[in-house]
Amino acid sequence: MLTINSTDKLLQRIGTQPNGNVWSVIVVPLSEVETVAEELQDLIGIFAECEIELISAKQSHQKMLETIINTSAEYIILFEFENWHQENWRKLDVFRSHLDQKKKGGILILTINSVKQLLSYSPNFASWLGGRVYRLNIGEEFLNNEQIEKRLKALQIWSGLSDNEVIEIAKNNQLPSDPEYAEWLVLLDREDLIER
Repeated sequence: MLTINSTDKLLQRIGTQPNGNVWSVIVVPLSEVETVAEELQDLIGIFAECEIELISAKQSHQKMLETIINTSAEYIILFEFENWHQENWRKLDVFRSHLDQKKKGGILILTINSVKQLLSYSPNFASWLGGRVYRLNIGEEFLNNEQIEKRLKALQIWSGLSDNEVIEIAKNNQLPSDPEYAEWLVLLDREDLIER
């Protein structure tokens, strides 16, 4: 299992626009499962410019599988597997072929305990994943205020623009498509201005 220290590196690793149906597992602490799921939904949606659906494994096993089959989303994030037992994982193993569809793929967000269960009770699914199991190091992932200011300053130097100018350009739908501008708006808590 490879440890990754940022979602940027994670997105590079899994590919935001994979060719074909590619699935990965992201391992995080239990307390971070929902936060990471929502953050990845936003980031992949921005950078891959596709529809992402979060699907909780807390619902009944059958309902979750029906949701996966019927979603129009191009990318799926599955999370909240902590209450699963052996039979759930075995059914997922059998269901694997239904995930290998036309969609772009997806991510399972798991804890270290649920990864062990996946490996034990869903061997075909685990084999299909191959080496795409990554531990996300949460402690190094989130920027503090000082780091945010430093990154904003670097973006200002890079572009020659101020934060307010970037916001105005985005409001006028004239922001260049470089991913740095999307990152800039995220750092300013203005994700609402990112064109989709």
